[in-house]
Amino acid sequence: MIDPFKYEIEMRAARVGRKRTSLPWLYPWQYGRELYPEDDFNAMVNSYKSWVYIASSKNADSVANIPLRLYVAKNKKGQKIKNFPTRNISKSQDAFIRENPFLSNITSVRKASEFEEVLDHPFLDLKKNVNNFMNNFDLMQMTQLYQELTGNTFWHILEDRMGIPKEIWIIPPQNCKVVPDSKSFISGYQYQKGTQSIDLKEKAVIHFKMPNPKSVYYGFPPFSSITEEYSLNHSINEYEEAMFKNQGTLSGTFETDSELGDHEFERLKAEIKQAFTGPKNAGKMPLLDSGLKFKPVGTSPKEMSYLGGREKIRELILNAFGQALGMYSKEANRANVDAAIYQYMSFTIQPRLRRIEEKLNEKLIWRYDEKLFLAYDNCVPDSREELLNERIKHVQTGIESINEVRTGLGKEKFDKRFDEPLIAVNMTTMDGVLSNIAQGTGAGNIIDNPKKLAVLQN
Repeated sequence: MIDPFKYEIEMRAARVGRKRTSLPWLYPWQYGRELYPEDDFNAMVNSYKSWVYIASSKNADSVANIPLRLYVAKNKKGQKIKNFPTRNISKSQDAFIRENPFLSNITSVRKASEFEEVLDHPFLDLKKNVNNFMNNFDLMQMTQLYQELTGNTFWHILEDRMGIPKEIWIIPPQNCKVVPDSKSFISGYQYQKGTQSIDLKEKAVIHFKMPNPKSVYYGFPPFSSITEEYSLNHSINEYEEAMFKNQGTLSGTFETDSELGDHEFERLKAEIKQAFTGPKNAGKMPLLDSGLKFKPVGTSPKEMSYLGGREKIRELILNAFGQALGMYSKEANRANVDAAIYQYMSFTIQPRLRRIEEKLNEKLIWRYDEKLFLAYDNCVPDSREELLNERIKHVQTGIESINEVRTGLGKEKFDKRFDEPLIAVNMTTMDGVLSNIAQGTGAGNIIDNPKKLAVLQN
């Protein structure tokens, strides 16, 4: 089947006497030099406050809190793994790995007979000691936080003489630029800090980025979708702060029928400002002279509407980061909170974990062994009631034995009698029922006439 898009490109390239090796993502003069993003990453990082801080931090903390485990894919069941200790995984974890569509793209995972978790390995040591100043939680937290704010995170991988990663450093995205290449897509990266500039090889950097329809080189963060709401929320804060600082309880004007000279006017203005403005002067009673009268002015409906928009702005900001008000509302009941958390982990955190997981399997873990792969634990909380009912049904219908269920719960097994699944006596084949009747062992046996039994058996 002919791809019309590819065919058109090749035909155009043929007219100019050369075959194009890649799509022209940029203008020719943009290749081979640092590419500046369209967005201001410094401004995005500086927006780390108010509800942007709350929402982005929650996503970063949630991602960093999910365990990332190292596994080995085994070609044969019972195959021994040399050099590094491993342990068996539960059936549920095995099923979770196999049902992951992204892990199934890895050849060793797709062809594996079984998996084991690796307990000791240089990569696990690297996770434990990322560098002299950062641990694994710090690394994963900042990795996601930069993506939330700027859409991009850059890891600089330092290798030892054997080519094994020994340290990981996060490069602030506002200081890292992509260097595009017309043939290899990206030839490297450039670190910039003031007048200092350092060129980095493409292999030495792992670039995490969120999807961006405007650029194939830089990610697009959730923050960019709510810049107007963020600015409006910031304006509301400034408005309230100005009202709080510039007035005590006075909200109105001073009027007089007499004419005030410049000196008297300035004196009265200074006295009023000193006596009544500022939060510490709230509640003071005005003492007026020179025929001054105080005329109060209430807040206009327009101003009330302006200030009342804070709730809607908060909701829009939270929604942009994949969060619902149910996670923050004081009036929400347990059911609403559980539903909000379930949706949050399913549709917000899990895709973020998949993005990191696939990038690390693609760019990092293969440097150790092609049979190794990384996988996050299942972050989606199960309904306790549904999970309990499922386990009860599995035991009642013989899908799982009691010991298998206990193993899945991390509890010790009973004796060997409970290794076999339990079969309900009222669930058997017709031949089994007739056999029990014939032997007189069937519960409620009421057929005592051999002729009737023969008719049933025939």
